[in-house]
This record gives sequence, C-alpha cells and structure tokens, in this order.
Amino acid sequence: MPHNGQESDKHDREFNAEVIHTTFSSATVKWNLLVDAEVYKVEKHHKYKGWEKIGWTSKDNYVIRNLEENFGYLLRVQALKCNASKSHYDTINTSPEIVACTLADLPSALALHRALKKSQQFLVKRLLRRRPNLIEYPGPNGYLPLCNAIAYGEVCIADYLLTIGASVHIGNLDNKRTPLHASPTPVRKAHNKAIQTRGGSINETSSVSAKGALLGKFSITRPKESICIP
Repeated sequence: MPHNGQESDKHDREFNAEVIHTTFSSATVKWNLLVDAEVYKVEKHHKYKGWEKIGWTSKDNYVIRNLEENFGYLLRVQALKCNASKSHYDTINTSPEIVACTLADLPSALALHRALKKSQQFLVKRLLRRRPNLIEYPGPNGYLPLCNAIAYGEVCIADYLLTIGASVHIGNLDNKRTPLHASPTPVRKAHNKAIQTRGGSINETSSVSAKGALLGKFSITRPKESICIP
C-alpha cells in the first residue's frame, strides 16, 4: 500500500537510493533496506516506453550491466511486499529518480589530434586532464601535440601544452625535428641567439631558452582575435 504525507517523506529518506559506482558499461545502485519490503525492483526509464524493469533483488544493491559507454540513464528502485492473498506484490515505496552516467573510454592520440586541428581548446584540455600522458604520443602525422599546435598556429594550445610539461626537445621521433623547427622564424632566431649568448652551438638545446622563446616570442605571431581559454 503506497505511503503518503509525512510517512512517505520519512520512507523516502530511509530508502536513500543512490548510484555508488559506474564503469564504461555498468552502474551500481545501492539503497537502505526497508522493514516491510520483501523484494526490490530496479527500473530504467525509456524515452518512449516509459519505465522498464531491469531486474529483481532482495539485497540492498544491484549492478546494472550492458549499458552504453558515456551515456546517462534515469533510474529508480521500487520496494514491494507480497499482498495478504499471496497473489501479487504491492509497491510500498518508490525511490526518487536517480541519474547514472557511464564513463567514457580513455581518449586517444587521434582524438587529441583532431581536437587540436579544429582549434577546440576546451576539448584539448579536457582530453589531457583525463589522460595527461597523451602529450607524449604522436598524432597520425608522426608529430607530438606541441609540434602540431605550433604548426597549426594554435598559440593558446601551445602555451597550455608547455605549461603542463610538453617537451621542447622532441617533435617527431623519426626525423628528430623539434617544436622549434615548426615554429615561426622569429622564434627560431630567438632560441639560437639565446644559446649562442651562452657560448653554445645552435644545434644544442636548452629547456629554459627554448621554452622561453616559444612562450614569449611566439606570441608575436598570435592573431588579434585569438582568445585563450583559462
């Protein structure tokens, strides 16, 4: 028999159904066992079909499997008790609707390359926060993200890549070209001058001078309309 009023509110708080764990293809829902409940029904909402039963359990949790990756689901749990005639189950409480979002798979170097090429700064940052070591993986053209950012004229993205530790010494593992080779002429000149001032060779690399050249001198090529997302 359904509850109402203050008694219903009390049972809703006691029920306390929630999502406690998600993976790429599953979600685990947990709730508090109710004194009068004998079995629990877990349901998933369908846009056209409405609420559909996923499964039954007498425990305080249920793992929903075979879900789509990177997708949101609307769920609820119903507590039921067998009626006096033992002919069917009556719903004694229904949990508030809860949302479960499955995880997205780890982003790939190709996904990062496409986001970089399309000048999608926010997406580039999101992908790298999810998988920071992508700055060490070359794109389909063989060049690392920093080198590609410079080649494509993506100044803000290049600044960000340098900030999170992208190497200024490696651009392409096959031909040994560095990000400075892909940078505009003023940047290369600034880097070479910085090294020669220290009495070194132009072919030598210096983390401080190279990074300084890319961050400082490269800004002179930045289009006026460029906006860097913090």
